[in-house]
Amino acid sequence: MASPATAQDSYKICYRSDAAPFSYVDDAGTVRGYSVDLCRRVLAEFGSPEPEMVLVTAEDRFEQLKSGTCHLLCEATTVSMKRREEMEFSLITFLTGATFLFPNAMLNGSTEAGAAITVGFLEGTTAHEKYKSGQLVGGSTYDISFKPVGSHGDAKTLMLSGGLQAYVADREILERILTEEPKLAENFQVGSKSLSYEPYALAVDMGNDELRTRVDAVLATLFRSGEIKDILAEYIPQRRFDPILLDLFELQSLPE
Repeated sequence: MASPATAQDSYKICYRSDAAPFSYVDDAGTVRGYSVDLCRRVLAEFGSPEPEMVLVTAEDRFEQLKSGTCHLLCEATTVSMKRREEMEFSLITFLTGATFLFPNAMLNGSTEAGAAITVGFLEGTTAHEKYKSGQLVGGSTYDISFKPVGSHGDAKTLMLSGGLQAYVADREILERILTEEPKLAENFQVGSKSLSYEPYALAVDMGNDELRTRVDAVLATLFRSGEIKDILAEYIPQRRFDPILLDLFELQSLPE
């Protein structure tokens, strides 16, 4: 278990390099993202120096947090009841849903019924959990099989090479993939239907109630002041005026 950190301690942030726009490394080598920015702002309010950044993967992130490698997990982390048994979560910081990234040919009828379609999903995510529990299944129109991948970057490479015909991930991550890969944007689109409900939050080690409470206090201030909208505008501008998100932030604008 990570030892509780006090206001003047230095903190370590666990991040992922492939979870844009929530957690990623930009072209200059700087760790950035919506969730990373939230963590940095929280720690700045603590009076803490610039945090040490620790790279994790979707598969090992929770073990890294629980082992004390970092104090805060700042990436695309969905809160679930199962995960709440093993770690503490902050106030909800974002809402999204998993969906498909699929080729235009499937929509315009160019792909024949019964064709073999390989759909990727990222290991260690809620999509992976749905696959293991039998909730992630194919339809009757195509012969669908599912394939785990190690990173969103691997998924992009496989889609470009034809090794994957579709991919399942949270909506904003898929939209970012299309932004970063013009060749995929020409031939793929993000589905309009959400397959799941994915509330994101910052995670701390189980039992570190002091840190979680102090994180929540800063987040509530960001929600009350409206500063959260500026952070959205920087990283996820398409959601800046989303009424569901704005209502979520207002409901969590807890008084001091």
